[in-house]
Amino acid sequence: MKDAFLLRAFWDPKMRKNMKAATNYIMEVGRDNILDDSLEKLVKCKLFGGKDPLKLPMKVEFKNEPAIDVGGVTKEYLALVVKEVFNPNLGMFKYNEDV
Repeated sequence: MKDAFLLRAFWDPKMRKNMKAATNYIMEVGRDNILDDSLEKLVKCKLFGGKDPLKLPMKVEFKNEPAIDVGGVTKEYLALVVKEVFNPNLGMFKYNEDV
C-alpha cells in the first residue's frame, strides 16, 4: 500500500476506506494551468472522518509526468506558483518603478 493517497480519495468511494491511513496530501496539477489547478484543488478539499487533509504533509505530482516527490518536485511546484502569483500580467501585485 502506498504511503500517500491522491486527492481523488475524497471522491472515490473505493479509496475512502483507506483515507484514515493517509500520511500525505498529494496535489496533482498541470503545469500549463498551475495556479488555477492548485486553487481548485484547495477549495474543493473537504474534511473526511474528522481529518483535515490540508494538515498533512503535501507532495506534488505534475499531470502526465512520472516522478517521485522526495522534495524536489514540491520545491519546483512552489517556485512555479510564486512566479505565477507575482506575474505582473495577473495584476495581484503592482510594480513600483521608483524603488
